[in-house]
Amino acid sequence: MSSRKYKYSVILNNFNKPSDRFMTSGYGDPAIKRSVFDLIELAGQQGILEGLEMLFDDSQDGGSSWIGIGPSNKTQIKAALDKFNLQLCSIIPNLWGDCAQLQR
Repeated sequence: MSSRKYKYSVILNNFNKPSDRFMTSGYGDPAIKRSVFDLIELAGQQGILEGLEMLFDDSQDGGSSWIGIGPSNKTQIKAALDKFNLQLCSIIPNLWGDCAQLQR
């Protein structure tokens, strides 16, 4: 047996309602809204994860409508990750079709 210790991480949005190009709002009860902080708590409660991969968030609303990390919520995200002994492993850039991205 290997004495190597494996570490596990997951993309945070995996704890959200699944979605695809046909149903971008997600499959599931539309009344259930989870904030980025709700999802971090859910990930932390699993007991096996050490890290999270998060989407880049440039919505400027502090994480209330988007599931990611950005300038407006980085301090709160850090506190939430610390609370559940999680580390930020990567930030996934927003590269999909969003008209707002064309202006940059």
